[in-house]
Amino acid sequence: MSERISIIPDSEGEREVKLNFNNLWSFLSSLDYLRFLEFEGAFRNLGSENLYYVEERIELVNFVLRHVVLWINLAYLIIIVSGYFIFKEKFLILHLVFSLIYFIGGIWFVHRYTVGRGYLYMVVRNFLMFLTIFVFFSWIITEFISFWLVPRLWRMFEIWLFDPYSQQGVINEILYPAALFVYNLIKPHLYDLFGTKKFLIWYFALAPVKVFSVIFPFIYFLIYSKLSGGYMENLNRTLRKRA
Repeated sequence: MSERISIIPDSEGEREVKLNFNNLWSFLSSLDYLRFLEFEGAFRNLGSENLYYVEERIELVNFVLRHVVLWINLAYLIIIVSGYFIFKEKFLILHLVFSLIYFIGGIWFVHRYTVGRGYLYMVVRNFLMFLTIFVFFSWIITEFISFWLVPRLWRMFEIWLFDPYSQQGVINEILYPAALFVYNLIKPHLYDLFGTKKFLIWYFALAPVKVFSVIFPFIYFLIYSKLSGGYMENLNRTLRKRA
């Protein structure tokens, strides 16, 4: 499927509106163009029910997964891991900062691109909806891996490492020195951090904040788009008078 999809002609039929899915900046630029056309009244004679195609929804889902969610999770991982080694227990502050940045970015996106009830509105709505769903479930999966899967795998690793019967065999004898080195390298950090009750209390206390920062931008979009209806009616009246 092409990275650059033709959408619809404008009201004059002279040019095409494009959504660019190459990267996040290109996508935002194409939304800026749609926003410009919306304010210029390019869509005033077009029904919104025929503007949004199934293939565009599919490509939007792929774009959110391939670029946006991937980069959000990568940035989150880099910030948290590097922050731990720099700040130790205080790295929980980085969780809060990251959530705040995501929250502010979502509010900015809603304010900038929530215009009208046409094509741009549907793109913004679906983008925020897909983003909220994917980021929320990726966060759930991350928590599951961190606090359920990793401890159990670590326990299995310890059992294998210190069980004399598991050291039999050529492969185990070769792997044992490297495994013991990794164990001694990682163990102090894991037990110093996850072994403290204070850390666990603060970590789970921040969970509602992170959930709120993820889901609120979409909720705010629904509220803001409904409350801004009066403004758009005035805009449409102005466009009709200008025509």
